[in-house]
Amino acid sequence: MESKKKSLLKTISWPFVHFTFVSGIIFIASNLIYGEAEWEYVGLYALSYLALEMTFFYIHERAWARFGSKVK
Repeated sequence: MESKKKSLLKTISWPFVHFTFVSGIIFIASNLIYGEAEWEYVGLYALSYLALEMTFFYIHERAWARFGSKVK
């Protein structure tokens, strides 16, 4: 079983890579749709998305740690 500490470390480390990816997609989409992109909004949207994703990822990890061993 995975420890809570390991789940938390995975939850925190992943968004650093993912933030770059999400910010890039939002930046490109904003440029295509509006013809410009403001970094303040790109960063705000990316951080909001990642905060929600981190929360649900942690819940998902804990559920798998608790019930995943019962699934065969």
